[in-house]
Amino acid sequence: MTGPSLIPLVASTAVVITGWSCLLWAISVMRRNAGHGDVGWGLSFVLAALVALSLGDAMGARRYLLPGAVALWGLRLVATLGWRNLVMGLHPGGEMNLKEDRRYLALRRRFGARFGWVSGPLLFFPRAMLALAMVMPLLVAQSVPGRSPLYWLDYLGVAVFGLGMAFEAVADGQLLSFRHNPGGHGQVLTTGLWRYSRHPNYFGSFLSQVGIFLIALAAGSSVAWTLAAPLLFGLVLYKLTGVPLCERGIEQRRPRYAEYRARTSSFFPWFPRRVATRTDAGTPVRQTA
Repeated sequence: MTGPSLIPLVASTAVVITGWSCLLWAISVMRRNAGHGDVGWGLSFVLAALVALSLGDAMGARRYLLPGAVALWGLRLVATLGWRNLVMGLHPGGEMNLKEDRRYLALRRRFGARFGWVSGPLLFFPRAMLALAMVMPLLVAQSVPGRSPLYWLDYLGVAVFGLGMAFEAVADGQLLSFRHNPGGHGQVLTTGLWRYSRHPNYFGSFLSQVGIFLIALAAGSSVAWTLAAPLLFGLVLYKLTGVPLCERGIEQRRPRYAEYRARTSSFFPWFPRRVATRTDAGTPVRQTA
């Protein structure tokens, strides 16, 4: 079920997110650094939450629950990527500098001087469309009028959302600690949550979106309108720009990663597989149990 405010709510959110993405694009062109788009993308969700809170029809606790969850997720993303990528450069005056992802550096080498202009349709606009698709559960739920009490599905959604946020925060904290360890250069993080998944931070992020979907469903939103958001986000993380791009070329940088990949689940956490090596007629053979 959706309310009469859904279309203007979606249109207003689309304008805000697109405008913000254009601003990030302009900043990245002026600063010659596409990393601004990574850090700033999380604020798209904060802006969407503010639009939904201002223009939506939801009442009571529901009016604030879902926008609060979406904004919290966006702020956590900004904080994590900002901490990871923002460094104080050793420049006169202490100028702040952003580390640019190796994927963007590869594209910059490919397109040369044209990269600044092609980065909009290549990076920033698709990211804006993904953000809009991901906040659809929020927008649909906020368009449902009336004041209805919270019930078990709301609390389940909050629990799943909280678990995902905690999972993601712990995984990112373990990764940051590992990267700041001088002995970790060229090595592979195989402890903590990373023992059970090669990308536990991505899984936690996906789980948070499942929680948001459940809260939206509790508000009376149609499954057809809202289920696509976590499924699309999971697909992006698991098959498109998340796991595949993150692992591209990683075995050249970290030789032990092949063994780690053989025994560790790529996305959903699970117990490590046993990987044994035996010699059969003088030929090393790897067995994965």
